[in-house]
Amino acid sequence: MGLLMMLILNFMYPYWSSLIVVMNILLFTSFFYMYKSFTITLSSTTMSMGNSLNNFLIMLSVFLVLLVFLSTPSMKSALYLSTVQILLLSLLLVFFSGGLLTFYFFFEFSLLPTLFLILSYGYQPERLLAGVYMMLYTVSASLPLLLLILYIQSEFSSASLLLLMLSNLSCLSMSFMFFLFFSLAFFVKLPLYSLHLWLPKAHVEAPLGGSMLLAGILLKLGGYGLYLSMGIYSFPAHFPFSSFLISLSTWGGIMASVVCLQQVDVKAFVAYSSIVHMAFVSVGLLSGKEWGLICAKITMIAHGFTSSALFVLANLVYSVSNSRSMLISSGLLSTMPSFAIISFFLLCMNMSAPPSINLVGELCLIPSILETSFFILLAMGLIMFISVGYNMFLYSSLNSGPLSKIMSSHYLLGSYNLMSLMLHTALLLFLFSMFFLMELVVNYMT
Repeated sequence: MGLLMMLILNFMYPYWSSLIVVMNILLFTSFFYMYKSFTITLSSTTMSMGNSLNNFLIMLSVFLVLLVFLSTPSMKSALYLSTVQILLLSLLLVFFSGGLLTFYFFFEFSLLPTLFLILSYGYQPERLLAGVYMMLYTVSASLPLLLLILYIQSEFSSASLLLLMLSNLSCLSMSFMFFLFFSLAFFVKLPLYSLHLWLPKAHVEAPLGGSMLLAGILLKLGGYGLYLSMGIYSFPAHFPFSSFLISLSTWGGIMASVVCLQQVDVKAFVAYSSIVHMAFVSVGLLSGKEWGLICAKITMIAHGFTSSALFVLANLVYSVSNSRSMLISSGLLSTMPSFAIISFFLLCMNMSAPPSINLVGELCLIPSILETSFFILLAMGLIMFISVGYNMFLYSSLNSGPLSKIMSSHYLLGSYNLMSLMLHTALLLFLFSMFFLMELVVNYMT
């Protein structure tokens, strides 16, 4: 870990403002880790509020912010650096929140710096419409959550997550409607297909740093919130509609996979690919099984790094051709062989090929889905098959064929971009893989 930090600091040495930001980030993290975590057990599944999923998401947030600064060395304005720091702080406060009101406040507050990044540093006039879409979808879907939190506060005289999990809210009348109100904001944030229209627009119009953070960590807020709602409501064990939601998530994954096969915009391709991966997360969580929860954890962390790295690749394509279209960005193998090699490894991880931890996440889904429905398992297998197809399509479109006439034949892959992509790959393949394998061993032994 020390060697990794030394490499990052060495590459960022010419940028003292970025170094100060890195120090602030590490200070934020060390300050929050002074608080003692608490662990409770529900339905034979360990829900570790400060020791399991949120710890991994905190680590993911810190590493992704460092990678954002490494990938965007030209963005050195104090306003940009401060905005990213505020976004990181709001994310850390979400993952350390012990009450529903504070969780909701920082959950929604994280939208403001994201919106500012899109509106201030986006490239096209359409960024205004993208910001409107994002705010309308996310804020309107979260209003029922706010009303439910206020109702719970008045009913139980407390909105503590620990007390609510011990109280088991599934005993309330109309508990399924309560669950839908509680989870709608998280389904939009994942996003669930049919509630996803804001995501491609936001990704396409966001700057590189905004896209990396939006795909890498902000989407995981939806998965984290759904993970909490599973513990509060014990949903899969008490509601007959879990199969419907699982079927809806699976159908959405298939539809998003088909859309990926038809995409020619590289950034939109990565955005719809994120929807496919989040379908695995929602199915794993809604299954309510231990293996399903492990699948959701692994898939969220793995997708955080792969999607962030793919947006760095998309930005490189735009730098060479001044276009995001695959149709006029071909032949990169002849001018940037290093790009072709790195894109091959990253797309292999995106399609869950071994030895990536993405494959482990999808394999962990099989035992939980087998207990739910064999047809759902077949549908998830179809999604995996289509995923291989659209990732191969992207690789061949960018690297094969003759070099486009509008592209520069002398473009060199910058050291910062190369270092960023290598760190994405190294962190995903080694560091987080080791942590997750250790957790799997511990869960199996206990």
